[in-house]
Amino acid sequence: MTKMNFSKNDYDKFQTLDELEKEIFSEDEIRDIHTRALKRAKARNEMTEAVSKALIQYMASHHIGFNQFKKQLHMSSATLAKILKGNSNLTLDTIAEISEATGLKISLHIG
Repeated sequence: MTKMNFSKNDYDKFQTLDELEKEIFSEDEIRDIHTRALKRAKARNEMTEAVSKALIQYMASHHIGFNQFKKQLHMSSATLAKILKGNSNLTLDTIAEISEATGLKISLHIG
């Protein structure tokens, strides 16, 4: 993959990012980039969903409502709602904070 230098005028000739992508990369490179992006998105979604399910189970087993849980986690309503819906890009810090606040052991299995 070669870095190409474009001027502002060069960029103006492209109507979409797809057009620019096709100018810079071969079809095989584009396919590889898209495949890797889909794999990353799938892995991220699976991890987010696992945390979401664990928290929903935690709330049910401890008879904790949403408002009480957001206070326990020191989170805003919007943040907790996103996490519970699986629509959050969780950071390792957030996962560690959840683990500390709930006592849940959160582990990552690779392999």
